[in-house]
Amino acid sequence: MDFEEDTTHSEISLATTVEAPFSASCRNYEDISFISEDRNNQTFALDSHRPEITSSANVNDLESETSEETLPETILSVFWRAGKLGAACYCMDTSEISVLPDTVDVNPEFNMLKCIYNQLKPSQVVTSARVTSKFLTALKTLLKLPRPEAQDESHNSNQCYEAKLFCLPGKDFYFDPCRRRVLGIHLPHEPKGLSEEEHNNYIHSLVDMSAETMVQALGALLIYLDRTWAEVNLQVGVRTPPVLDLTLITLDDIVIIDSASYEALQIFSQRSHPSNFKKWAPGSNKEGLSVFGIFNRCKSQQGCLRMREMFLHPSRKVETLNERLDVIDFCFKGRNSDTVKNFLDCLKNINSVTRIMTKLAVTQASIKEWKSLYKTIYNCILLGELCSAYKKEAKIFEKISDCATEDLQQVAHYIYSVMDFDESEAQNKFVVKMGVDEELDKLKQKHMGLSNLMSKVAEQELESLPPEVTECSLMYLPEIGYILCLPMWKENMEDTDFNIPGLEFKFKANRMAHYKSARCKEMDNALGDCSVQVMTHELRIMVRLIQFILEHLSPVIQLVKHSATLDCLIALATVARENGYVRPTLKDDERVIEIHGGRHLLQELCMDSFVPNDTFSSEKNDWGLMKVLTGPNASGKSVYMKQVALITFLAHIGSFVPAESAVIGIIDSIHTRITTTESISLQLSAFMIDLCQVSTAVNCSSPSSLVIIDEFGKGTTELDGLSLLTAVLEHFLSRGSNCPHVLVSTHFHNISMILASTPGLTYQTMDHMFEGDQIIYLFKLKNGSVNSSFAHQVAVCVGLNTRIINRSKQVQKKCESA
Repeated sequence: MDFEEDTTHSEISLATTVEAPFSASCRNYEDISFISEDRNNQTFALDSHRPEITSSANVNDLESETSEETLPETILSVFWRAGKLGAACYCMDTSEISVLPDTVDVNPEFNMLKCIYNQLKPSQVVTSARVTSKFLTALKTLLKLPRPEAQDESHNSNQCYEAKLFCLPGKDFYFDPCRRRVLGIHLPHEPKGLSEEEHNNYIHSLVDMSAETMVQALGALLIYLDRTWAEVNLQVGVRTPPVLDLTLITLDDIVIIDSASYEALQIFSQRSHPSNFKKWAPGSNKEGLSVFGIFNRCKSQQGCLRMREMFLHPSRKVETLNERLDVIDFCFKGRNSDTVKNFLDCLKNINSVTRIMTKLAVTQASIKEWKSLYKTIYNCILLGELCSAYKKEAKIFEKISDCATEDLQQVAHYIYSVMDFDESEAQNKFVVKMGVDEELDKLKQKHMGLSNLMSKVAEQELESLPPEVTECSLMYLPEIGYILCLPMWKENMEDTDFNIPGLEFKFKANRMAHYKSARCKEMDNALGDCSVQVMTHELRIMVRLIQFILEHLSPVIQLVKHSATLDCLIALATVARENGYVRPTLKDDERVIEIHGGRHLLQELCMDSFVPNDTFSSEKNDWGLMKVLTGPNASGKSVYMKQVALITFLAHIGSFVPAESAVIGIIDSIHTRITTTESISLQLSAFMIDLCQVSTAVNCSSPSSLVIIDEFGKGTTELDGLSLLTAVLEHFLSRGSNCPHVLVSTHFHNISMILASTPGLTYQTMDHMFEGDQIIYLFKLKNGSVNSSFAHQVAVCVGLNTRIINRSKQVQKKCESA
């Protein structure tokens, strides 16, 4: 494929785009000159002709560092004052800072703090030692730090968390020094040549300095990193944290889900390493059977991380969700399978470049990282060309295509033109190709011809040596230069025996005498240290190339982010196609959950057959917003409620859902009381934990929330549990049209006689039938209620001893007659 050729085809296949390191649309580049700083101030120019690559293996087979999907290491700084929360987070992997503008977070719930922590999952948390004790207690609870009175008994189970919280002196959070440190940030994409005032204005355009708690959190984070960077980062010579980008965290468009709900719905299920020595190591935990584990088919590590971020940040933006659904719809269709395969061929070879950029900036990038950078840029360009043919199909294709700019193609061109990958790998150092610089080529030719020249000089020297010397050789020592090496020609040589006319004796070692001759001095003057000169010249070229790369590499950072999103959406489409999911209809102007033939995506994978169920929840159509489920034990009530929550959750990450059809109104939070996870560090009983979960649902739910309550009240007496559950449901119903979507399951069957009948309340049960004394589950939801949970019949099904069951029936009759 010729460098000057322009292509206008509408569809590009991968097979036709791997002949060259970048697009044929890249044309008419100006030559770039790398100025060497030698005494002659000589310049060299790269040939603008584009070299050809005959196979994709030349690029995609380049070795690069790969690792398993692990959570990126992040450091979170939080500051709370006068009811406002500010936060800033630094990602060690990407060198990016995310900031949370001042957000109202009312004491004592600190719901925004919980939300930001659960979304970021930081490895370290920094705060002020002068924050209120209630804020600090809430922070320690999130970090699962033991309370002082529980430290002794819970030391072993919590010792891995004790280093996560750092309370800095209050002066580190003073506004003025924090503001000065924030203004000291320098970003790579910042316009060049700015004055101090212009630089400050530029930072002001990125950071709202009127948001004081945010500025204090960000400034304290940077001050903390300045002090500890040498400890948290092992790169030699790097003393300050690099900042490649500054972004905002917004909670306004996020569906709030607490960690207990994530666990109860099995959205994530981390399995610890069985070894106590490895279980706390990064990347040692594996994903078990979970929603995330089912969907995670990503081809790249950044794709896996992006998918985890999407799961932790379900969105309320209908526009964003529909953009994702458009991509999944495109990949879902069979006619696009070849295109999707070409996408995946590129995506699996795209790696994160932010860490490589930080190493390039201090000239510490390894050869593997150079190869990874070039391979990533190469495949980004191919992906951009592929996406350019489908701009109208989805927004993400347009974004990727627009990022594949000529700057990116120039970077790929010059890396390929300058660096000799094969020789660099063989010598384990940066090697410049022949033909790039004339003076360097001469030095290399000199260096390559040295062995023959030294052999010839040694032969000439031997002719002028005394006859008792029968052999000699020439060697180079950096401290001395070229020297003549003569083997000892006598057994016991004295000092006078080393004197040879015309030669200057230097030293003896290993039965070899070393001399300086006139020819050696002539070679010193003519050749010098050729290898050092080559290395110095190549280093100058590498520095100039790095400068050019860092100035023009900003498009690839955005393209890698978009490619990670595309990787996620293709994975979602793959799972949707395999399991028969459908595209949900999203509505932001109506509170509705309408699901026809809904299924539990995990449960159906573990069973030979699954009975789908419908869900109708709305303030219109007489459906009602509250559903109270009763029925036999093990009849599928919990599975059904989780199913509704998961379908709603999937719709809010922009995924297809397991149903025949679904209309989902946008919700702002999901609250659950399903499972009880006890911990000695919490110092709470199981029932207290249940109460905390219900309290959160009551206090934090809005008319657009989804609340799931499964068998609340079973941790105390029947009368107390029934009373509490009734009061909670009456509270929701008292909101009238502002009642959230509520699904409740209970074995308190007489609750129907206590709760007042209202249009928003519907009783439902799981259908069943009997054959003799044996219960048969039909797992089909229907309206109505039951008066018994049929515990004895269920006990028979699981094989409980008949004598025990009969005795239980006798006790039951006595209690009923009492």
